[in-house]
Amino acid sequence: MESLSLGKVLNILRKNFKIILLFSIIGLMIGVFYAVAIFKPMYKSTAKLLIKNNTQTEYVTALGTANDLTPLTRNGNPALTQMQILTSGVLSDKVWQTISAKYKFHDDPKVGAKLMQKAINVQNPVGTDIIEITASWSDPKIAKDVASEFAAAYIANNVDQSKKGLVQSQETINNQLSNAETNLATVREKIRQFRQAASTINLEVESASIVGQLSDLENRYHEIVASAGAEGNRVASISGKLGIDWHKAINSVALGHNANITALQTRLGEAQEELSGLNTKYAPTHPSIIALNSRISQIKSELADQIRQTVGGSLENAEEILISDPVRTSMMESLVSSEATYRGLLAQSGVLSSAIDTLKAIKSSIPNKQLVLSHLLQEEANLALIVNTLKAKQLETGIRESGIVSNINVIDNPIVPLYAAFPGRTQTAGLFGILGALLGIVSVMVMYLTKDTYDEVEQIEEELKAPVLGVIPWLDKQTYNEPNALLAIDDNASYYSLAYQRVVSSLRIRGYNSGAKSFVFSSTEFSKSRSTVLMNIAYGLSRAGRSVIVLDADFRTPSIHKEFGLKPNEQFSLAELLTSITKEVKETGEFNWRYLSYFIHELSEAPNLCIIPNTANISDPNEFLYSPAFNILVQKLKEQYDWVLVDTPPALAVSDAVTTSSYVDGVILISGLETTKSALRKVNRLLNNYHIPIFGIVAREVQNSEAVLSNEYIKQIISNMMPQEESTLVKK
Repeated sequence: MESLSLGKVLNILRKNFKIILLFSIIGLMIGVFYAVAIFKPMYKSTAKLLIKNNTQTEYVTALGTANDLTPLTRNGNPALTQMQILTSGVLSDKVWQTISAKYKFHDDPKVGAKLMQKAINVQNPVGTDIIEITASWSDPKIAKDVASEFAAAYIANNVDQSKKGLVQSQETINNQLSNAETNLATVREKIRQFRQAASTINLEVESASIVGQLSDLENRYHEIVASAGAEGNRVASISGKLGIDWHKAINSVALGHNANITALQTRLGEAQEELSGLNTKYAPTHPSIIALNSRISQIKSELADQIRQTVGGSLENAEEILISDPVRTSMMESLVSSEATYRGLLAQSGVLSSAIDTLKAIKSSIPNKQLVLSHLLQEEANLALIVNTLKAKQLETGIRESGIVSNINVIDNPIVPLYAAFPGRTQTAGLFGILGALLGIVSVMVMYLTKDTYDEVEQIEEELKAPVLGVIPWLDKQTYNEPNALLAIDDNASYYSLAYQRVVSSLRIRGYNSGAKSFVFSSTEFSKSRSTVLMNIAYGLSRAGRSVIVLDADFRTPSIHKEFGLKPNEQFSLAELLTSITKEVKETGEFNWRYLSYFIHELSEAPNLCIIPNTANISDPNEFLYSPAFNILVQKLKEQYDWVLVDTPPALAVSDAVTTSSYVDGVILISGLETTKSALRKVNRLLNNYHIPIFGIVAREVQNSEAVLSNEYIKQIISNMMPQEESTLVKK
């Protein structure tokens, strides 16, 4: 395929600028129509929220770690978490309910929630505690309201989430208080009945000791049970928030403290982010994407190995318990700690329960009613203390609930946008224009690459690996209606004379440097211009004072004698000359070259230019072309003349040019820019197969109106300036 440099591409685009401009105008017109009739500009409104750290209020009555509130902080909730919360279905449903009620939208709630999720974009500027909520809508007022409603719903949701823990604590305290009050009432009723049954009770030392031990153990037991209940509530609360059981939490904490796993997680995230960027540029089969997928698989394999080494075995859904969020990591650690504490308290309560049962058995064996009364009184005191403590905690949770405020403040309220966001109508029309220009550029390059003709002579040089001797601005005879072939007349102002002079100069220089003086002139395809170009080059060489002879070796359609109006005797044509040479060489061993002058025609207007015409119309001239006589003739002409030029048929039509080229120094190929690339390549391949060198190329430009007018103008000037005898050449 043809190589294209930047300069070449720019030159192609410059030449086809009108096509690109046309595509641009069409694209711009389509863009204007689309922007005016179809396109709906979008308006954007942004609300900015600041996340601050709340300071916890300390109370005299300790509520316990199970009921502590963890405020939203920058380190505890990364931007990714906030984006997930803001774009959740719950907030979208709430916002859609408000917006649809205000603007009378009647879409399905599920569809409306999806619209809300698509309408917002959440960002967290790097290094700040600010969240930006940007809403996009075709109506600027609705865009402003959507941003406002999302900010309000987000703040309200944050308060609700903070209250949820206190509500759960209140429910637990209320249940425990109700049970404690019921038990206290039962114990007091037993004491009343016992006192009615026995008015006097004596306390003995052994009974007092057992009662004291039993009281101490029961106090400790109830404290442990209460603590275990609180820890159990904390475990249940954290598990519910995380959606994970304590077994996975233990594994998660273990994995979270493994530095190797943390590093592998970071590498995995970077690789997946890079893969997401490449998927927008390349197809899945692109080598870069395949290599990156392989790297991701390797990282996941290493991660699985680290997990097995850390937790002692493989884990199902290991990715679900690998927590990188600091808040969730802290909550995981709290869950594991609480679960361990909870199980320890249960174990202690079991031991104490066994000890209490033992003491109760001993106590029951002592028939002392005072022991029973002491036990009931101690139990009453314990239950009364529990009831008072739970009432204090109940009051504290109520105070905390009333004092809860959001740790999110609005620092920049959304406003009604005055201008549409990019792209607006003007930008959209401009983008269509740019798209049209790009389409025009692509079309121009496709046309260039698929076109089977050449635009520049340099392309022909590159194709044939031979120099272009010159470019002839060709006009056929139907255009200027001149029977004479010689256009390269003496006047240097001629548009065509200058072109032929350049060809002649290049031929003389290359011939002098290489020692070549005999050439076959052929073309890539049938054209009358071949003989005309040959005669003008011959005429130009003769003007330099060198002897030139033209040999018309086109036996099929000879035309040189017709171009000059010559009427040679058929007995003195090239075919007859070759026949005579063959006959005499066969009979006598050599040809009498004195008879050669009978076959040579000299032109009066060009003293140094001679022609050996050919009047034969032979369909198969191989007997002449392959005969030794042809080679003998060419070698003799090379001795007598400075330049020997041989006219042959087109190279692709017949093999005459290839055969004749073996007798001369090289081939001069005449090719127009309109010649197809495939035809030129066939000629080049044909000549290369027979090791025939291409000495040079004479290129012809495509006929155009400017060349026609220029030629007519110059022709009139030259006719007026030339002597009468030379002017006749132009007017013929």
